[in-house]
Amino acid sequence: MRLLPALLLMGCQLEKFSSSLSDGDALPSSVVDGDGDGYSAAEDCDDSTSVIHPGAVEQCDGVDNDCDGDTDEGLLHTFYADTDGDGFGDEGNTAEFCEAPSGYVPIGNDCDDGDSGIYPGTNEQCDGVDNDCDGEVDEDLSEIWYVDGDGDGFGDPASKLESCSPGKSYVTDNTDCDDDAPETYPGAVDACDGEDNDCDGDIDEAATENAWLGSLYKGVLYELEPDTSSYTELAKLDSASIDDVGNTPAFAGSLDGTGGIAYAYDGTYDRLLRLDVCDGELTEVGESGINSTCGLTFGPDGELYGLNSETSTLVVFDTADGSATEVGSLGMEINNCALTYDCSRDTLVGMHVNPDDNTGVLFSVDAATGAATTAVSLDPMVSWLAAGIAFDPPSGMFFVATTDALFEVDIANGLASERIGLTVNSLSYVVDECE
Repeated sequence: MRLLPALLLMGCQLEKFSSSLSDGDALPSSVVDGDGDGYSAAEDCDDSTSVIHPGAVEQCDGVDNDCDGDTDEGLLHTFYADTDGDGFGDEGNTAEFCEAPSGYVPIGNDCDDGDSGIYPGTNEQCDGVDNDCDGEVDEDLSEIWYVDGDGDGFGDPASKLESCSPGKSYVTDNTDCDDDAPETYPGAVDACDGEDNDCDGDIDEAATENAWLGSLYKGVLYELEPDTSSYTELAKLDSASIDDVGNTPAFAGSLDGTGGIAYAYDGTYDRLLRLDVCDGELTEVGESGINSTCGLTFGPDGELYGLNSETSTLVVFDTADGSATEVGSLGMEINNCALTYDCSRDTLVGMHVNPDDNTGVLFSVDAATGAATTAVSLDPMVSWLAAGIAFDPPSGMFFVATTDALFEVDIANGLASERIGLTVNSLSYVVDECE
């Protein structure tokens, strides 16, 4: 048994070592283990606590737990101050923590930490700000816009602007051919007004569709067919909605391309009448207040013009209430007269018959001033007993009526060729969509 002698020898040596120390002397640090963690004070960086010693697990506590000279190594992370609470922090305001304290986040890259709506990955807004922090402003939101000066939904191609939100007067379409005219835009009805209303390069083409030459005579509406020298009685006026109908020497069909509507002047009661050319229904619009009208036509800008034979002036009717407003003097005396609109030349053309000798003249009228010019004598071989004139856009011809026939007239020289032997006077080109 050799173990006992060895223990006895070790005990003797310790006793000899301790006896060599004088009273009050401390044990060497290489021997003392004050915290009982198995490491002497010389090896342990903190011999007062057993959780701190070489090889211990490093804790996030601001202490060198494993005695390697570093504190919280491998446990600290960079966090960013998130002032606006959007989850992204300020790259210029950082701190090292083991875990993020309140007000800090692990992600930076916030380009405006004072606005919670601005951070990486958010949707870019059209506001002149880099909302998603990618270095670009309003990207993929700007478009090419054009001024819509007349409010018809179509823009002026010469007014290009790149923006994401330019304002109410801008549109993305650039196909308006006249941005000062709200009735002119692609797809509009190309009415008989001498303008390219639908911006297709052609003028007044809609005026040739569903079109016919009409006459209103003694309460009967006729469709005239000059090419075949024939006519058709369409309807007798249904005046059930008004008390009585007197003399209607003037008749004008709407030229807006929608069709079906015409107007007549009742000379007996000095009033404007509305006529549905599809069913012949007649209704009163209102009194004109001018006493006498012998010519009626739709002209420039869709206005309803008339000739006042009492004052020899050009007037404009309000189709809402029937009232008439004077434009200006013709500068010539008229009594038995008619009026039409040459939309191909954008001019009003009047007709006057002298009751003394039954001669007739044609003249142009300035729609802005009412002044009459360029008088042309009508064919002297015809006895012009009554006045009726209509420009027919589909054929480009002028037709003139007297009491016993319809004539085609060359307005350059006044020569006339009879087309239909029918007693008519008030004429109008009519556009309709009747079944």
